Amino acid sequence: MLANTTLAPQAICPDWSAKASELELAFGQLWVELYPRLDLYVEQKLIPGRRFRFDFCHYPSRVAIEIQGYGPGHYSKKGVDRDNLKHRLAAENDWLVLPVEGGKVRDAEEHRRIAKIIEQRSQGVAA
Repeated sequence: MLANTTLAPQAICPDWSAKASELELAFGQLWVELYPRLDLYVEQKLIPGRRFRFDFCHYPSRVAIEIQGYGPGHYSKKGVDRDNLKHRLAAENDWLVLPVEGGKVRDAEEHRRIAKIIEQRSQGVAA
């Protein structure tokens, strides 16, 4: 299920899918199809004391996935600075942030790479 819970193959949570961007939804749908056993959580706050939310995350491996939609919030200097701070704070808290470009959300090979990183980090192997 999607919406502050895990992705489940049975259904995409209407609460989350109503708020998700087209790119986030496309990524989530393909992920569920390809990797139903690798649960991702959506819209999670991973940095204590901060409001930053990450598009997807996998808790056991401490991997966060950010879909880069190239919208107005990501083009401005303020938006870029905010994203960079978010990623540095995540790293400071032992999270690996994997940015996924909008053109790659439907790319099965990109999903395979991410799944491999998640599996390696879950087993304690450096990615």
